[in-house]
Amino acid sequence: MSSKSWKKKKKAAGKAKKSRAAKRSGRKTTPQPSAGHVSAPVRRSSAPAYFNTEDLDRKLQGDTAPVADATTEPAVTPAPDAVAETVETAEPAAPAVDAPELPYTALSTPQLLQLRIDLKGAKPPIWRRVEVRSDLTLDAVHRVIQAAFGWSDAHAHRFSLEGDTALPEAQVRLDETIQETGDSLRYLYDDTDNWDHQIKLEKILDTTVPADAPDASVTGGRRATPPENCGGLLTEAELVEVLDDPAHFDVAEANARLH
Repeated sequence: MSSKSWKKKKKAAGKAKKSRAAKRSGRKTTPQPSAGHVSAPVRRSSAPAYFNTEDLDRKLQGDTAPVADATTEPAVTPAPDAVAETVETAEPAAPAVDAPELPYTALSTPQLLQLRIDLKGAKPPIWRRVEVRSDLTLDAVHRVIQAAFGWSDAHAHRFSLEGDTALPEAQVRLDETIQETGDSLRYLYDDTDNWDHQIKLEKILDTTVPADAPDASVTGGRRATPPENCGGLLTEAELVEVLDDPAHFDVAEANARLH
């Protein structure tokens, strides 16, 4: 046998031996590339392993805004104790209070009004009569009442219509609350002693205010004002114990306090 034939026979026997060994182990042999064969290089993609269909749709529609990555970490939820602490330390919101609707629109031309102011519950009646401009704001009317009765303006006060909701007196004019004869307004001074006054429109003295007329003046009244911080004494029997003369009232003194 020639040397060349012997090499071919030996090579064939080797391949047969490998084939039998592969069959026994249950594996398939991977064919080796023949001489002169060049394998194509393996291309490795740098793209992520997942495929975002939403991102593709947005790009097809011309929207280049970035879409949130599916791998973004979720927001951290505070622990229940931390939430409870936040709620406990938060400042409570002040309840909204609506100002009551005013019964009138302010007059374009101020009028001169005559008011009677009664201290409610007093027996015999304790009252004052005043003349005022209708365009006075309620905070100015407050000062008129204090002077007319001789109060010291040492306690809280409020004006109200129906109910007990305070009117914003610096913004409300007297003629926005009363315009017709018989109209009334409430004035409360000192919540402890509860000096409750009824302001009643007795008469419209003039549809225009004379140029020389003062903003307000006291024109009449009856009986002395109770002393403050006395507990709300209103009857003659009670007042005689704390006043030298419960029947005393002087118009000049009241106007001196006013002006």
